[in-house]
Amino acid sequence: FDKAKRIYFQVVADHPDNLDALKKLFTIEKHKPESLDFIAISNKIFKIEDNSQLVVEEINKIFKEYLVITNSSAQLDTPHMVGLAIRFCNHGFLQD
Repeated sequence: FDKAKRIYFQVVADHPDNLDALKKLFTIEKHKPESLDFIAISNKIFKIEDNSQLVVEEINKIFKEYLVITNSSAQLDTPHMVGLAIRFCNHGFLQD
């Protein structure tokens, strides 16, 4: 996992909005939700600006998993939470 983590962190350093690499890091780090890496990766995912239906759908899935993992205590600043709420509503995820 450490080698994979280093590789994916390098991919994200070179391509900050690479959702595939960020999802892999989320999967690696989700077993340590208190870690700074988990918080940082989650926040990077939630701040991706791509507004396409497929990307917002993926972010929505990850956000729901994140809330379960963290017992609904999202560590994201208010403007970004509002932005996510608006994006989710605009893409048909009203209940989320």
